[in-house]
Amino acid sequence: MTTTVARPGAAGGQVIRVLVLRVARRVLTGRLRDTSDPLRGRLTSRQVNSILDSAATEFTRLARGLPEQPTAGSRLCVRLAAWTLALDRALQANGVTAADSRTLTADVAWAAYRPFVAASAIPARLLVRNPQARLRALARSQQRFPFNPPGWRFSPPGSDRSAVDITRCPIADYLLSQDAADLCVAAWCGQDGPVAERWGAQLHRTGTLATGAAACDFRYHIGRAGRQPMARS
Repeated sequence: MTTTVARPGAAGGQVIRVLVLRVARRVLTGRLRDTSDPLRGRLTSRQVNSILDSAATEFTRLARGLPEQPTAGSRLCVRLAAWTLALDRALQANGVTAADSRTLTADVAWAAYRPFVAASAIPARLLVRNPQARLRALARSQQRFPFNPPGWRFSPPGSDRSAVDITRCPIADYLLSQDAADLCVAAWCGQDGPVAERWGAQLHRTGTLATGAAACDFRYHIGRAGRQPMARS
Protein backbone atom coordinates (compact mmCIF):
# COMPACT_ATOMS: atom_id res chain seq x y z
CA MET A 1 0.00 0.00 0.00
CA THR A 2 1.35 3.42 -0.89
CA THR A 3 2.04 5.71 2.04
CA THR A 4 2.18 9.46 2.10
CA VAL A 5 4.03 11.79 4.40
CA ALA A 6 1.83 12.95 7.25
CA ARG A 7 2.97 16.49 8.04
CA PRO A 8 1.40 19.01 10.38
CA GLY A 9 2.95 21.78 8.26
CA ALA A 10 6.50 23.08 8.04
CA ALA A 11 6.15 25.46 10.99
CA GLY A 12 4.47 22.86 13.20
CA GLY A 13 7.03 20.25 12.27
CA GLN A 14 9.86 22.60 13.17
CA VAL A 15 8.32 23.42 16.54
CA ILE A 16 7.99 19.70 17.33
CA ARG A 17 11.60 19.14 16.28
CA VAL A 18 12.91 21.92 18.53
CA LEU A 19 10.85 20.76 21.52
CA VAL A 20 11.78 17.09 21.12
CA LEU A 21 15.49 17.80 20.80
CA ARG A 22 15.46 20.25 23.72
CA VAL A 23 13.73 17.77 26.04
CA ALA A 24 15.92 14.90 24.87
CA ARG A 25 19.10 16.90 25.48
CA ARG A 26 17.99 17.74 29.02
CA VAL A 27 16.96 14.17 29.87
CA LEU A 28 19.91 12.33 28.31
CA THR A 29 22.87 14.42 29.39
CA GLY A 30 24.60 12.77 32.32
CA ARG A 31 22.75 9.44 32.12
CA LEU A 32 24.64 6.14 32.28
CA ARG A 33 25.56 4.69 28.89
CA ASP A 34 25.08 1.16 30.25
CA THR A 35 23.34 0.50 33.56
CA SER A 36 24.86 -3.01 33.68
CA ASP A 37 28.39 -1.52 33.46
CA PRO A 38 28.62 1.89 35.16
CA LEU A 39 32.34 2.03 34.36
CA ARG A 40 31.41 2.86 30.76
CA GLY A 41 30.56 6.28 32.06
CA ARG A 42 27.79 8.77 31.48
CA LEU A 43 26.61 10.49 28.35
CA THR A 44 28.43 13.79 27.92
CA SER A 45 26.91 16.86 26.34
CA ARG A 46 29.05 16.29 23.25
CA GLN A 47 27.93 12.66 22.96
CA VAL A 48 24.29 13.65 23.39
CA ASN A 49 24.61 16.25 20.65
CA SER A 50 26.00 13.57 18.33
CA ILE A 51 23.16 11.18 19.22
CA LEU A 52 20.55 13.85 18.59
CA ASP A 53 22.11 14.74 15.24
CA SER A 54 21.79 11.07 14.29
CA ALA A 55 18.21 10.96 15.57
CA ALA A 56 17.24 14.02 13.53
CA THR A 57 18.75 12.47 10.39
CA GLU A 58 16.91 9.20 11.04
CA PHE A 59 13.63 11.02 11.67
CA THR A 60 13.95 12.84 8.35
CA ARG A 61 14.31 9.46 6.65
CA LEU A 62 11.36 7.98 8.54
CA ALA A 63 9.15 11.01 7.85
CA ARG A 64 9.24 10.30 4.12
CA GLY A 65 7.23 7.14 4.69
CA LEU A 66 4.83 7.94 7.52
CA PRO A 67 1.39 6.42 6.88
CA GLU A 68 -1.45 8.78 6.09
CA GLN A 69 -3.70 9.47 9.08
CA PRO A 70 -7.31 10.73 9.22
CA THR A 71 -7.08 13.22 12.11
CA ALA A 72 -4.79 15.93 13.41
CA GLY A 73 -4.31 13.97 16.63
CA SER A 74 -3.30 10.75 14.90
CA ARG A 75 -0.96 12.64 12.55
CA LEU A 76 0.70 14.33 15.51
CA CYS A 77 1.04 11.12 17.52
CA VAL A 78 2.46 9.07 14.65
CA ARG A 79 4.97 11.82 13.98
CA LEU A 80 6.00 11.74 17.64
CA ALA A 81 6.17 7.94 17.51
CA ALA A 82 8.62 8.29 14.63
CA TRP A 83 10.72 10.60 16.80
CA THR A 84 10.84 7.96 19.57
CA LEU A 85 11.87 5.36 17.01
CA ALA A 86 14.56 7.64 15.59
CA LEU A 87 15.93 8.38 19.07
CA ASP A 88 15.95 4.70 20.05
CA ARG A 89 17.87 3.80 16.91
CA ALA A 90 20.34 6.64 17.36
CA LEU A 91 21.03 5.67 20.97
CA GLN A 92 21.72 2.06 20.02
CA ALA A 93 23.89 3.11 17.09
CA ASN A 94 25.99 5.08 19.56
CA GLY A 95 26.66 2.15 21.87
CA VAL A 96 23.70 2.25 24.27
CA THR A 97 22.22 -1.19 24.96
CA ALA A 98 18.75 -1.95 23.61
CA ALA A 99 17.24 -2.18 27.10
CA ASP A 100 18.82 1.08 28.28
CA SER A 101 17.93 2.80 25.01
CA ARG A 102 14.25 2.03 25.50
CA THR A 103 14.37 3.22 29.09
CA LEU A 104 16.03 6.47 28.05
CA THR A 105 13.64 6.98 25.14
CA ALA A 106 10.68 6.36 27.45
CA ASP A 107 12.06 8.92 29.91
CA VAL A 108 12.34 11.48 27.10
CA ALA A 109 8.79 10.72 25.94
CA TRP A 110 7.39 11.11 29.46
CA ALA A 111 9.30 14.36 30.05
CA ALA A 112 7.78 15.74 26.84
CA TYR A 113 4.26 14.48 27.57
CA ARG A 114 4.04 15.34 31.28
CA PRO A 115 3.49 19.12 30.83
CA PHE A 116 0.65 18.44 28.38
CA VAL A 117 -0.98 16.07 30.89
CA ALA A 118 -0.70 18.66 33.66
CA ALA A 119 -2.04 21.52 31.53
CA SER A 120 -4.95 19.54 30.09
CA ALA A 121 -6.05 18.49 33.59
CA ILE A 122 -6.38 22.06 34.92
CA PRO A 123 -10.00 22.73 33.80
CA ALA A 124 -11.35 19.52 35.32
CA ARG A 125 -9.40 20.04 38.54
CA LEU A 126 -10.82 23.54 38.91
CA LEU A 127 -14.40 22.85 37.86
CA VAL A 128 -15.21 19.28 38.95
CA ARG A 129 -15.07 18.45 42.65
CA ASN A 130 -16.24 14.82 42.63
CA PRO A 131 -13.19 12.55 42.02
CA GLN A 132 -15.09 10.01 39.91
CA ALA A 133 -16.74 12.69 37.78
CA ARG A 134 -13.36 14.41 37.39
CA LEU A 135 -11.80 11.16 36.24
CA ARG A 136 -14.52 10.68 33.64
CA ALA A 137 -14.04 14.24 32.40
CA LEU A 138 -10.28 13.80 32.09
CA ALA A 139 -10.55 10.47 30.26
CA ARG A 140 -13.15 11.85 27.86
CA SER A 141 -11.06 14.95 27.14
CA GLN A 142 -8.24 12.80 25.78
CA GLN A 143 -10.74 10.83 23.70
CA ARG A 144 -11.64 14.14 22.02
CA PHE A 145 -7.98 15.04 21.33
CA PRO A 146 -5.53 13.69 20.49
CA PHE A 147 -6.89 10.13 20.82
CA ASN A 148 -10.12 10.68 18.92
CA PRO A 149 -11.87 8.67 16.17
CA PRO A 150 -11.40 7.78 13.43
CA GLY A 151 -7.66 7.81 14.18
CA TRP A 152 -8.37 5.62 17.19
CA ARG A 153 -11.15 3.06 17.46
CA PHE A 154 -12.54 2.43 20.91
CA SER A 155 -15.69 1.57 22.78
CA PRO A 156 -16.77 1.81 26.41
CA PRO A 157 -17.19 -1.72 27.84
CA GLY A 158 -20.13 -0.77 30.05
CA SER A 159 -21.72 2.06 31.95
CA ASP A 160 -18.44 3.37 33.38
CA ARG A 161 -17.71 6.28 31.07
CA SER A 162 -14.03 6.42 32.10
CA ALA A 163 -13.35 2.81 31.01
CA VAL A 164 -12.53 2.09 27.40
CA ASP A 165 -11.21 -0.64 25.10
CA ILE A 166 -9.03 0.66 22.26
CA THR A 167 -9.02 -1.67 19.27
CA ARG A 168 -7.08 0.52 16.86
CA CYS A 169 -4.11 2.70 17.83
CA PRO A 170 -2.10 4.38 15.06
CA ILE A 171 0.95 4.58 17.32
CA ALA A 172 0.94 0.82 17.86
CA ASP A 173 0.21 0.20 14.17
CA TYR A 174 3.19 2.29 13.14
CA LEU A 175 5.72 0.99 15.66
CA LEU A 176 4.66 -2.63 15.13
CA SER A 177 5.21 -2.10 11.39
CA GLN A 178 8.76 -1.02 12.28
CA ASP A 179 9.36 -4.12 14.44
CA ALA A 180 9.46 -1.90 17.53
CA ALA A 181 6.83 -3.44 19.82
CA ASP A 182 9.07 -3.22 22.89
CA LEU A 183 9.67 0.46 22.23
CA CYS A 184 5.93 1.05 21.88
CA VAL A 185 5.29 -0.60 25.25
CA ALA A 186 8.10 1.29 27.00
CA ALA A 187 7.68 4.75 25.51
CA TRP A 188 3.92 4.86 24.86
CA CYS A 189 1.85 2.19 26.65
CA GLY A 190 3.98 2.71 29.75
CA GLN A 191 2.83 6.33 30.04
CA ASP A 192 -0.79 5.42 30.71
CA GLY A 193 -0.20 4.39 34.33
CA PRO A 194 1.61 7.63 35.31
CA VAL A 195 -1.11 9.65 33.56
CA ALA A 196 -3.77 7.89 35.64
CA GLU A 197 -1.81 8.60 38.82
CA ARG A 198 -1.71 12.30 37.95
CA TRP A 199 -5.47 12.11 37.58
CA GLY A 200 -5.73 10.72 41.12
CA ALA A 201 -6.47 7.17 39.95
CA GLN A 202 -4.87 3.80 39.33
CA LEU A 203 -4.89 2.09 35.95
CA HIS A 204 -5.71 -1.63 35.94
CA ARG A 205 -4.83 -3.29 32.65
CA THR A 206 -4.38 -6.77 31.22
CA GLY A 207 -2.74 -5.95 27.89
CA THR A 208 -2.24 -3.62 24.96
CA LEU A 209 -2.24 -3.93 21.19
CA ALA A 210 1.55 -3.67 21.24
CA THR A 211 1.80 -6.73 23.49
CA GLY A 212 -0.42 -8.76 21.17
CA ALA A 213 -3.71 -8.27 23.01
CA ALA A 214 -6.95 -7.72 21.10
CA ALA A 215 -7.34 -4.28 22.69
CA CYS A 216 -5.71 -1.81 25.04
CA ASP A 217 -8.00 -2.01 28.05
CA PHE A 218 -8.26 1.00 30.34
CA ARG A 219 -9.87 0.42 33.75
CA TYR A 220 -9.43 3.27 36.19
CA HIS A 221 -9.99 3.07 39.93
CA ILE A 222 -10.05 5.89 42.45
CA GLY A 223 -8.01 5.43 45.61
CA ARG A 224 -6.77 1.89 45.01
CA ALA A 225 -3.09 1.17 45.43
CA GLY A 226 -1.17 -0.94 42.99
CA ARG A 227 -1.65 -1.81 39.37
CA GLN A 228 -1.98 -5.16 37.69
CA PRO A 229 1.09 -6.06 35.64
CA MET A 230 0.79 -5.68 31.90
CA ALA A 231 0.42 -9.04 30.16
CA ARG A 232 3.01 -9.86 27.53
CA SER A 233 2.40 -12.20 24.62
